[in-house]
Amino acid sequence: AMERWLPNHLQDVVLELLSPTKLATCSGTNHNMYELATSERHWKLVWERRYGRHYLRACFPVSSLFRRQFGVEASRPTLVVDPRIMHSDPKQGVFKTIAEALSSASDIWLEAGESHRDQVSQCHDQQHLEWSSYEMEEPESCPQSLPLPRVVILPGTYMEQLTIENPVEVVGAGNFPTDVVLVQTESDNSTSSLIKWKATRGLVSNLQLVQEVSSEGRSKAVYVLGPGSPDKDPVAVKLEKLDIRSSDGYGVDIMGATVDILSLIHI
Repeated sequence: AMERWLPNHLQDVVLELLSPTKLATCSGTNHNMYELATSERHWKLVWERRYGRHYLRACFPVSSLFRRQFGVEASRPTLVVDPRIMHSDPKQGVFKTIAEALSSASDIWLEAGESHRDQVSQCHDQQHLEWSSYEMEEPESCPQSLPLPRVVILPGTYMEQLTIENPVEVVGAGNFPTDVVLVQTESDNSTSSLIKWKATRGLVSNLQLVQEVSSEGRSKAVYVLGPGSPDKDPVAVKLEKLDIRSSDGYGVDIMGATVDILSLIHI
């Protein structure tokens, strides 16, 4: 037990040595420990322990408190892409390729939407609402408050072309965008894209996109394609901290969609 408040450098020692569970136990009998356990410094450290400091830099919203955002991230489906492993392990949420992780993230999103639709049906049965007065949502139309599945890509070079059709966040886990590189060196289709985005919302962040193709200006590093019909949900994405290097064509091509671009470098 502590008789007085510890200086900051000793607080850091306590936070490093005690697990969150131990700290919570000590907090029940000591007011000073309780204040330390509920401080933002503690939750920042817990965040870094679980997700890593690089992940924290790439994903943490500036306006959020660490404690509040930790609760959001704890409930968010998070998949990891690690090029060093031999085989993917879907049960552990670890994949060798980005395409495999995106496929799993799509399944998670659709299942979440199906669960939400079942909840709406149960609410209808319990309250005996008229179907004509209650708007059902499709599986893809999950509530805006539902955390999107997140694909965290560990540092490395990936020779993949991605097509994203369901909401997801794709985030590089490096110190800089150049730590996680997606490369396209050749293509059978001269109008192909490194990333083709067709989802209703999501994020692509902290990546370097390199196109080394010759298609007379018809290729795109990021191609955001709208739904093509007013009856379908609009397409939107946020592009953040991207380093785009294209020897031919466009950096970002937007057609009938909404794109929020932050910290974009195009060479």
